[in-house]
Amino acid sequence: MAGGIRPGAGRPSGSKNKVTPEIKAMAMKHCPAALETIVYLAANAETEATRLAAAKELLDRAYGKSRQSIAAEVSHQPREIVLWGKRVGGD
Repeated sequence: MAGGIRPGAGRPSGSKNKVTPEIKAMAMKHCPAALETIVYLAANAETEATRLAAAKELLDRAYGKSRQSIAAEVSHQPREIVLWGKRVGGD
């Protein structure tokens, strides 16, 4: 069975992430050089696609990823809700 919700699948609630603080600290040492590479590529890469991808990475890191709007039509019947023995909402 692939995908979907399966009993016992995934990381148990409350367990620690496998990325330890030590590994994260080691990776962060390389961030300034990686950022310099992205800046260099945004200005000097041979292909427009590479320059655009590098520029997008810089913008995403500086301002966050842009929001995506989703068009949706929702149609549903109101449900009856009972709170503390009293009917709330619905028709």
